[in-house]
Amino acid sequence: MKKVLCIFIFFMSFLFAQDTNLIVKQKKALYIQNMIELEEKIAFEYEKYLLSEFKIPTMADLMKDGYLGTNFSHKNTMSSSKVISFKSSSDLKIKFAIDTKTEDYLVELYVRDLYRDRTSVLVKKNSNGLTDSSLSYVKILLKSDEAKTIYKILTNEKKEILKSCNTAGKVKKYCNKNTQTIRWHYGDSSWIEYSKKNFNNDNVTIRNVSITDDKFDDLVTGTYVYVENGPKYLKLPSNILMKIE
Repeated sequence: MKKVLCIFIFFMSFLFAQDTNLIVKQKKALYIQNMIELEEKIAFEYEKYLLSEFKIPTMADLMKDGYLGTNFSHKNTMSSSKVISFKSSSDLKIKFAIDTKTEDYLVELYVRDLYRDRTSVLVKKNSNGLTDSSLSYVKILLKSDEAKTIYKILTNEKKEILKSCNTAGKVKKYCNKNTQTIRWHYGDSSWIEYSKKNFNNDNVTIRNVSITDDKFDDLVTGTYVYVENGPKYLKLPSNILMKIE
């Protein structure tokens, strides 16, 4: 009888241990999913900041009212830095969040795109074929063409964008005209106006600008250049503008 009882107790203990282990795994998996959600929210607010402020944000910029908010918690127990942070905000990179030793299934869950929409993990391997957290990162995926245009101007062209074209100091700068367009000002009353959505891949309007200006070289062949209250030109190959109206 005692032997049967011992076997029963051992069996129940084994089942309890199995249940406890499953619960722990579930909690850890939920933690990873929550961390992904935080990264997704950071990516969302990053794009919102670009569209509103026309600047590359830092984490401190995002953790303000109107964006992530001052109470936003970006704690991360799986990182030596203990927080979710940018690897390079100007390169759309969030640090790979797991740089401490943990179970492989958690890393596999973290790097999957199943729960991601605005982010994607780029995994870099070391010489042993293992994930190198110092080289790996989470890429922010800008969704709107308008945000991509603003980001391109701020990074590739390394130009400043003013929040409004109604402010002083806009000469030799881009400025936000409205929700659809953005302008480059040669002077206070001399400008070229682009579509935020398509930028150099769309028609432009100009005022007091020479049609030989080198900014037209960046326009794709087939686009129109409209002179405010004036003629219309068609962009041809070899950077030629032909007057058509």
